[in-house]
Amino acid sequence: MINKQIAKAQKKEGSPLLTDLHSHILPGIDDGAKDEEVSVQLLKMEYESGVRQIALTSHFNCENQDLNEFLLQREKSYERMCREMCQFHFDELRLKLGAEVFFSPNLCTIDIEKLCLEETDFLLLELPTEMYPAYFFETVYKIQARGITPIIAHIERYPYVMSNPNILCDWIDCGIYTQMNAQAMFWQNKTGRFCSDLFKWNLAHVLSSDTHSLKRRPPNLSEGIEALKQRLGQPITENVLYNADSIFNNIHPEINMIHSPKKIFARWR
Repeated sequence: MINKQIAKAQKKEGSPLLTDLHSHILPGIDDGAKDEEVSVQLLKMEYESGVRQIALTSHFNCENQDLNEFLLQREKSYERMCREMCQFHFDELRLKLGAEVFFSPNLCTIDIEKLCLEETDFLLLELPTEMYPAYFFETVYKIQARGITPIIAHIERYPYVMSNPNILCDWIDCGIYTQMNAQAMFWQNKTGRFCSDLFKWNLAHVLSSDTHSLKRRPPNLSEGIEALKQRLGQPITENVLYNADSIFNNIHPEINMIHSPKKIFARWR
């Protein structure tokens, strides 16, 4: 059943559509949906939860993949999924092709514009989890010089960010947006509360599902949005919804004044 609160909110004039900017729904292209049947099941779960705009962001790594081969594979995967979708009704569901691009200084040597979210200048970037990437700002500046705006994927996964959130302040100051996975909103511990605080401090901008599969990593965006609202209230949640909807439609969200957290008595405040 469609989340009634979200569906009702979307009927209001000017309200943002529930938008998932990070998903691995395309079939047989990465570690996401294994075939078209699973893809459509994931789409149905998204749709029934109130999602109306989805970015299809398959993994891409320029160090071990050829860009043109990836684009061709992505197009074929999308066509197979669309044929399977014809059996069902997804009224007003909008899909856009994109990619989750693994960070590399060599990104500047390829046509990364082709990896941006379709009809936008936004590029979803995944960083290494082990250590802060070398030449990060130099590479970002070169990307931005080409008119591309980076969005850093699932910031809760990077230990160097979670141990020093002021890194996010530096990123945002230079025009980067940040995305968090909805799963973080279900963590009932210190880390989960900290993830919520990142939204309160305007250091996290978008919540997405990063869905890969029906059981292990199912679509959970609407539940994550509801959990965020329970923690921080409607105004902050509304900003998060607007941010995702705006990016999907190639509008740069205006970020409110960010808070630079300080560590007091072993807690970031």
